[in-house]
Amino acid sequence: MAAASSRMAPSSYYCRTTACTLAILLISSCLAKQTNIDYKLIRFRRQPTVLRNDAVWSIGCLQVGHALVQGCSELFKPRRQRVRRSPLPGHKIRPMEQTNQKTNQGLGIPTGYQNRSEAYRPPHLPCVHAKSHTRCFCTLESQGFFCLGTFFAVIPHPPLPLIQESWYPQRLDHFHRQRGGDEPTFPQRYFICDKFWSQKPGGPPGPIFFYAGNEADVTLYVNATGLIWEHAEEFGALVIFVEHRYYGKTQPFGPDSWSTDPSYLSVEQAMADYATLLWHLRSQMGAEDSPIIAFGGSYGGMLAAWLRLKYPHLIAGAVAASAPVGAFPGVPGWEPSRFWQVVTYDATASAGAAPACASNVRAAFRHVLTLGRTVGGRKTLGRLLRLCEDIQDEAAVVDVAYWLQGAFDAFAMGNYPYPSTYIIGDPDHPLPAWPMRAACNHLASNGLQPSDLVEALRDAVGVFYNVTGGVQCYNAQTSGPAAGSRGPWDYQWCTELMGQELPYYPTNGVSDMFWDQGAFDLEAINAHCQEAWGVTPWADWSALTYGGLNYQYASNIVFSNGLYDPWSAYGVLQNVSNSVVAVIIPEGAHHLDLMYSSPADPPSVQAARQVEMRHVRRWTDQFYKMQEERRNCTDVKGTGQGYRASGTDVPMESSMASVA
Repeated sequence: MAAASSRMAPSSYYCRTTACTLAILLISSCLAKQTNIDYKLIRFRRQPTVLRNDAVWSIGCLQVGHALVQGCSELFKPRRQRVRRSPLPGHKIRPMEQTNQKTNQGLGIPTGYQNRSEAYRPPHLPCVHAKSHTRCFCTLESQGFFCLGTFFAVIPHPPLPLIQESWYPQRLDHFHRQRGGDEPTFPQRYFICDKFWSQKPGGPPGPIFFYAGNEADVTLYVNATGLIWEHAEEFGALVIFVEHRYYGKTQPFGPDSWSTDPSYLSVEQAMADYATLLWHLRSQMGAEDSPIIAFGGSYGGMLAAWLRLKYPHLIAGAVAASAPVGAFPGVPGWEPSRFWQVVTYDATASAGAAPACASNVRAAFRHVLTLGRTVGGRKTLGRLLRLCEDIQDEAAVVDVAYWLQGAFDAFAMGNYPYPSTYIIGDPDHPLPAWPMRAACNHLASNGLQPSDLVEALRDAVGVFYNVTGGVQCYNAQTSGPAAGSRGPWDYQWCTELMGQELPYYPTNGVSDMFWDQGAFDLEAINAHCQEAWGVTPWADWSALTYGGLNYQYASNIVFSNGLYDPWSAYGVLQNVSNSVVAVIIPEGAHHLDLMYSSPADPPSVQAARQVEMRHVRRWTDQFYKMQEERRNCTDVKGTGQGYRASGTDVPMESSMASVA
């Protein structure tokens, strides 16, 4: 009977044989279709992206093929060993960009989410493989079982935590009351994930991990801030990302609100937004006993630290990564050219670059400016740099030089140990690992002739400007992190002098590898700001309001800075106290420590994350202890003695230990 039961009926045999044939044909078709897809790129990028249609097609193709192969694998198995199941029950493939196709006009709110906070998976949110460093990209309306892996294979992983895209009616102006009581509001976008939030009966709720949104669409930080996602479950944390006003979809006056009325765009208004929203959510969710830990990188790191200063009753602690809180006139020791000194350091052997790189860059810029002095020289320069348009005059030569300089800014800020799209902003074409080293490989030779130097400089900046490899000629317009514009960030520069390195931070050509651009010219900045916005920056305002680098009266802040990051020139680089701590990352670029962990991370980055989360644990423990002491207090009625603690009061600072 056993032998008989293991034999297949002829119809079943032919059916499965047909399945095998179909699987082979289908997978062959898949492979032919995928010739235009870069496997290696998808495998090693560290920031998630929206899949192209051909990639989604290929994944679906391979998943169906995979199901057919599963059927083939059972061809010669005894029937009693087979399990009858639907190969892909309930899973439906969809291109991720379709998620946001239907939006509410003016607000950009997906249809069906305008009036309630439903579970909504943003199109860029990554699936995270819990037991490896593979970053996958969800393509299914399901539990997140299938995702894009090394060879577009079907790779199981834990379900992706649902994150809700929600909108809060935020007050437009927190500091001026409107007569008549009619206070205008605008919808502020935030993302919230309660999958890991611990709410044990009889115990305190878990902490709130809050990311202070930067000067961009908040989904960028939702995707990139791995430090939060990798520790949320361990801490039992509620996760919240809030979008900064005037950026992303949080537009007070509709699209491009900065061009309508930017007057409500300021650090103070943004921080009041965050405090108001957090206060509301904590009350609404019954999370009054949850400590709020603020995280932020770059401008977001500045906001996180300043929130701890301004709202210490609300923010229990802050992790401020690559936060240039000292990058303002009026701060003692402030020197704008120091930014470019760090960029130059990245191009030296001490930072892993070719030894001759920095000196060759300096010599190449010298020759660029020399060629630019004559008509014939400018024609030669345009040919050597492969510019699309002729260089008209010497002023245009300076613009070209700034364009070249901007690439090195990007290389330094994005000098990550793995390929990354974070700085370049092109989801399909990441910068290579250690991009400054990659650029310097073009400038590694000694004894180059002037024309060879210019061509080598062109190829070096091509690592950034020709990341696709298909650029035939260059339009010399500055792009990337160094690009000034008439957008909202330029307004913040013109009102609060929030950092904008090009063209405002000058180089000197001596302590850096560029050329002498003169002194910091506040008069020229004032003229630009008056012409662009009709305002003049308050040069000392940020130093006066937030203290620059003086944090001796603060507590519970970790300032982390990577020494490859040029913004580290204006960061807190020494411990202020046992609770305001500086974490130095010798091989770190722009807030690398906030990003997902990777096998390529240098030991200093791994150690920095451990120190940061050790402090976060201390802050949360400290908060819970104080809450417990408050609950144990009793009012001594009629004695005028106020409250008496049943336990021993412990000063806040005494619970903090120094971290070596």
